[in-house]
Amino acid sequence: MPNLFEQFLDRENFYFAFKKLNYILKQCNEWYNPIELSAYEACLASRIPELRNKIESGEYFPSPIQLLPFPKTNGSSGERIRHYFKVSLDDQLVWIALINVLGEKLESVMPDWSYGNRLYRPIWFEDGGDSGKMLRQVGSVHNTSKHLYRTWNQAWPLYRRHISMTIKAMSQGTSSQTSSFDDVKEEEIYELEKGWIKKKYLSGQYWDNDTPLERLFWIGIDFKNFFPSIHTRKIVEFFREILKDRNDVDELLELVSRLLLFQVDERGWGTENLISLKVVKSSEDLFYKGIPTGLIVAGVLANVAMYGIDKEVSKWIDANRKVAVFRYVDDHVVLGKSWEALNEFFIFYRGLLQSFGIGIEIQEEKLSPADAFREGEMDPDKKDDFSIDVEFPEPLMTQTLEKVSMLNEEDFELSTNEELEKVQVDLEQFLISNFPDSEMRKDTRMAFAAGRLAQMANFINPDFRRLDFSLPDNFQEARDLALSLLNEELKKREPSKKKQF
Repeated sequence: MPNLFEQFLDRENFYFAFKKLNYILKQCNEWYNPIELSAYEACLASRIPELRNKIESGEYFPSPIQLLPFPKTNGSSGERIRHYFKVSLDDQLVWIALINVLGEKLESVMPDWSYGNRLYRPIWFEDGGDSGKMLRQVGSVHNTSKHLYRTWNQAWPLYRRHISMTIKAMSQGTSSQTSSFDDVKEEEIYELEKGWIKKKYLSGQYWDNDTPLERLFWIGIDFKNFFPSIHTRKIVEFFREILKDRNDVDELLELVSRLLLFQVDERGWGTENLISLKVVKSSEDLFYKGIPTGLIVAGVLANVAMYGIDKEVSKWIDANRKVAVFRYVDDHVVLGKSWEALNEFFIFYRGLLQSFGIGIEIQEEKLSPADAFREGEMDPDKKDDFSIDVEFPEPLMTQTLEKVSMLNEEDFELSTNEELEKVQVDLEQFLISNFPDSEMRKDTRMAFAAGRLAQMANFINPDFRRLDFSLPDNFQEARDLALSLLNEELKKREPSKKKQF
């Protein structure tokens, strides 16, 4: 069997990588130049051999990344610049090809309570024979699919659903069983999880309390500037730790080390501006120290950076069995049997992040419940604010999730014009309406709605020229419409005040 480096250099692996790259960019999740992408695809047959030869000879080095900033509102501080980068198509392709061959091992060490940026696996069902049940089968991360990451429906809804189910399992303890889940969907998930990836949280035996609990406690945790804050020098160390049982990774890790040197292109900015924007530290060091947003595999690298921390958290959870942790990228929900257990974990986790020294910090302004913390500490005088009713856990309810799941499943190609208009209205409501952040964070909800609207626009392909009223035809049409609306309004007035324009 070929070693990992040979599997990585395999020609088909690069074609599979481009399939993923092409799909991700065209989903409007990243900024890209469609003309550049089309030209790249046209030359792919000659470009891939060139890349493979450079990599094999040790002569491949990443291209500088280009800063493409856009404003970001940050509470009372007003607008500031969010770092976003254009990464060369060559580098994106090489990274995805790398993850194709390393992904299986990376996924094998991921905790089952981490849901964000998990790599895609095909899933299908087969006849269970005498059992009369359909058995779920799970394929390899190294596949021919167009997906790099799990689809949204395989990640976020399951994350929220498992939180809801764990509340029931944790509160009922040893008396918990399939019938404890009064939602048909949750019952199906519970039965499936028993035979696939064992979700220990869903087992009442894991929580080992004979007496049902009427209330649990919760906190929400978020990281500050997650991707940009991660020290990339630590990522190679964790890659090596994860792959320690293999003896054919040296060449791959040498390549990873080179690819993690994110030199910043000064063109159009100048060193002083880059320093003032905190993109680089000095004119002698024009390298971005975090994981650049815009790099498609940034989510995978962030999960690798969290490897050591996640491992220690899992040990703590198993040793204490008093809290359940759920993480979706940098968004956490932690459930506890008691306020004391929750506070003990919070202190442990904050200290753990500091001890690993990878640059990640808790963002105190986003701790939840917002009014129950005092100077970054859980306020013991507000214990009731952390509690939830297990029968009706209002702060963690999933009504918004149900609507989002429905909108995400909408197939534009099979929808009528009326159905598309209804979906558009729903998505616009997600952009402008207020929903509880405990159901879904505002930025997550707005990013989802904006992304789906962009995909819908790409499908409908509207004539955006009609929005430009400087064009003669559009100006006349806009004038006629305005006059028509004005005359309709005047008709509603008293006869003596009517005028025609």
